[in-house]
Amino acid sequence: MHCLLTLAPADQRKLCLHQKAADVWCALTRATTLDPVVRAVIAQRGNAIAVLKRGSRAAAAKGSWRRASFKTVKTKEHWTLWASSGAADSAQLRADLKRRVESIVLTEDGLVPQDLTDPSAREALLGPAGAAYGNKGVVVGSDGSLRKDGAMGAAYAAKENRVPARSVAVCGSPSSCRPELTAIAMACQDVRREEDLTILTDSLSCMVRPRACSGGISLCGSIGIRYGSSWCTLSVL
Repeated sequence: MHCLLTLAPADQRKLCLHQKAADVWCALTRATTLDPVVRAVIAQRGNAIAVLKRGSRAAAAKGSWRRASFKTVKTKEHWTLWASSGAADSAQLRADLKRRVESIVLTEDGLVPQDLTDPSAREALLGPAGAAYGNKGVVVGSDGSLRKDGAMGAAYAAKENRVPARSVAVCGSPSSCRPELTAIAMACQDVRREEDLTILTDSLSCMVRPRACSGGISLCGSIGIRYGSSWCTLSVL
């Protein structure tokens, strides 16, 4: 998937000119920034599949890191999704891909109730933690981030919106584990103890050594063992 929306013409050419029609690739473009040479190449080696019309909630708002929250803004022009002949080599496949793209829900806060039949969920289901999405109880995905300037943020979202999503700025000494554990701690705090809880995390350190990584963060319950009267399971993504 090549996002050409903000790339300079030279970078667009470097990324796309070597792509063959038989290769499997997609490209997202807009008219005002798309290099004419690149446009001719992708039009020759692929097809325009769908257009996200001007005013779609497809762009991320600036300042998400500073506010520790995510908001979308409306696009100022049409965005076009292209697919190579190798990715969609028939009219039927192109029509199906168009339908799938147009079925994606775009919202102001970027959050939608998780639907495992939605095309955007396919990658998650095929991943190493895919089976965990079928666990009983509350399934939560958590994440934390650390920027080069030391700013930290943490967030989690629950499958089927069983628990309202939360995102916060994280204070303290910069650490990659601190925001990860903050997100995990928030989920443990917000989910009722009588509920089974599955937390999906991409932090192996926080999973295998939560106490050593905690850095003063108090976790609600014991990660990886019985939590309250139910089980709290951590799965590595």
